[in-house]
Amino acid sequence: MSERGTDIQLDRYALEGLREIMASVPGGIGAVVQAFLEDTPKLFGNLRRALAAGDAKGVAAAAHTLKSTSATLGVTALAECCREMEQRGRAGDLAGLAALQAEAEGMFERARPLLQAWQD
Repeated sequence: MSERGTDIQLDRYALEGLREIMASVPGGIGAVVQAFLEDTPKLFGNLRRALAAGDAKGVAAAAHTLKSTSATLGVTALAECCREMEQRGRAGDLAGLAALQAEAEGMFERARPLLQAWQD
């Protein structure tokens, strides 16, 4: 499988919209980004465990959360990758998902410094 997210970019419109929404909330967008950066590795752990156990529902659930939070923060390539994992998990098709999961984790690591810049 080719790595589709080598050049990770953030959707600035999504982040600017989130910044506006969060302007009156203590911590603002920085708190949302921080939570994402802290929670995402745990979700990937859940995803890895579900894959190892052959738990298609667990895969779909973890991928769904990863998809939604990634999309909210404008990490669209990661969201798309997680959407595929979610759909395949819902269909019970786990073949090859370990490679897709590893690709998604790589995307997250490349997006991390870009997101950290939005914490200020």
